[in-house]
Amino acid sequence: MLNLSSYPDPAPDPERDSRAADQATTALEPAQPRWAMVARAHVLDRALIPAAPMVRRVGQTRSYFAALSSVRDGLRRGDRLIVVTGQSGTGKTMLCRALIEDPEVLTHTSVMLQPPATPEDLLAHFLRDVGVLDNGTSAVLMTRNSLVFALQRFLESLIPVGGRAVLVIDEAQHLTPVVLEELRLALNFETNDSALLQVVLVGQPELDALLRWPELQRVAQRVARRCELTGVEPDEHSIFVDECLQRRLPGTLIRFTPAGERAVISLSNAVPRVADRLSTCALELANAENAYRIEPAVVLTAAQRLGIEVPKRKVSNRTWVEATAAAAACAVLAGALWGWNARAAGRTTPAASGAGNVAPATVDSRTDASGLTTGALETAGGLTVTVASFRTESRARAVVAQLVDQGLPAFERTQGDKGPYQVIVGPYVSAEEAVAAQKALAAQGAASTQVQLETADLTKPAWQ
Repeated sequence: MLNLSSYPDPAPDPERDSRAADQATTALEPAQPRWAMVARAHVLDRALIPAAPMVRRVGQTRSYFAALSSVRDGLRRGDRLIVVTGQSGTGKTMLCRALIEDPEVLTHTSVMLQPPATPEDLLAHFLRDVGVLDNGTSAVLMTRNSLVFALQRFLESLIPVGGRAVLVIDEAQHLTPVVLEELRLALNFETNDSALLQVVLVGQPELDALLRWPELQRVAQRVARRCELTGVEPDEHSIFVDECLQRRLPGTLIRFTPAGERAVISLSNAVPRVADRLSTCALELANAENAYRIEPAVVLTAAQRLGIEVPKRKVSNRTWVEATAAAAACAVLAGALWGWNARAAGRTTPAASGAGNVAPATVDSRTDASGLTTGALETAGGLTVTVASFRTESRARAVVAQLVDQGLPAFERTQGDKGPYQVIVGPYVSAEEAVAAQKALAAQGAASTQVQLETADLTKPAWQ
């Protein structure tokens, strides 16, 4: 029998003793699952980077900066479900990409720019992004139960290191109720302190209507924070447009005029994406023409090149009637002047069309050196508007000159050499034209006007 006690004890070796202790401890501990090893390696291999303060970047609207700050603040506070809505072109996808750039090392972020169609697609996409599944693994080969189990074990592996997972889904208004219900169940993974999985749903305003469905009431109850992306605010139009120019062509001296800035915002409906495209195209046109100021005409040309609808200037019915009345009156007035010239030359002319059997007026008209028509025109059978009566001819002719400058067919007439002198507008061929002219005169301060039917006998009462 071999006596072991006769051998001396080996000399102490600290490195050997530490290695033996590690082997003994490893033998007693169970094998680490793959998702836990991936999570620990992902955390320990990355250097600790402090969170950078939020700084507004060039081209970001105030609404976008506020929404991004609110989402990041909600994620730091542990909000489970955050909803961000906004019209197309307000920066929703840009916000999703900005969340990927967060430098927090204990956060595993998965961004889906296309909404998943089934719960299996949702779970498989997330597990691939965080490294649990290989990119070649097909979701068809994995059942929903196995995917949920893998998600649970991965989230459990984040507890010892204090990590968390964030899932961001863009175009979330297209999510089906089944997928939203799967998200609600995944949000149940939590600790006593905070949630292990946080979800950010980004979509158009239809997302709010979707969450109001009765069958999605339990999902809507989980919403901890709502943010809205709007367009360019009125007080940041100039800053936003200038930043668009500097971003496309740094150091450029080309600037928008105030009217050009208003044209950009108006044609783009204050949508940041459209305003940026329109500003860029206008900058290229101005640069090609060696212009240093971008006028509204350049903006309109850029809008036509980009296929942006340019709204037509609306013309009110009143303006259209007034324009038609003025044109008709000018035609009748020209015909009356021609008839007077014909009679002055000793020729006879038939009565104006539309006068019927009514005889023409017998009072002659005359034209002074300034070109103003005075006296009675060939107005029989037409409608005129009596503006006012004056004692002196000079005062009446001054009012006629003002009305003519404003585009109204005005003239002055009197029955005697000593007055009174009437200022008349017309003649018109229809009552609608005469009433439109009367309203135009009232808008200019002539309220007590009178519409009358012209006859050969000026002593007859006026027609109302």
